[in-house]
Amino acid sequence: MSLLLQLRSRQTPHVGTGNGYRFTDGTGGTAALLIPDLYALRHKPGPTDESHNAAHPGWYPADLLALVGEVTSTDHETDTGPKFRTYAAAGIPVHVLIDRHSKSAHCYTDPIPPATTPPRRTTPPTPR
Repeated sequence: MSLLLQLRSRQTPHVGTGNGYRFTDGTGGTAALLIPDLYALRHKPGPTDESHNAAHPGWYPADLLALVGEVTSTDHETDTGPKFRTYAAAGIPVHVLIDRHSKSAHCYTDPIPPATTPPRRTTPPTPR
């Protein structure tokens, strides 16, 4: 809540809590439905965003998100695992993670979506 208050006191536009966001797969199907503990939007929801919310009641399109914040809860693995991977795969530019277990804060920026991640080598490089 402290982070939210700081963002609001600096008049960061479109900051809030409690909204749900729908993440889609490559075919437009629902890949995940998440409610971040804190968010900042790229812009105020427009008619297209509201239309999406009407078609999927309670869920805005994830591409509205500029920043998400999560505070680890009793289900620590959800916040540091599936939610973390979903935000990265969706290309959310900034992800703040407050880890109550380690009493630390982490800020992840500019994720590389999985499709653009360079392939891993399966064999060692050939010496020259």
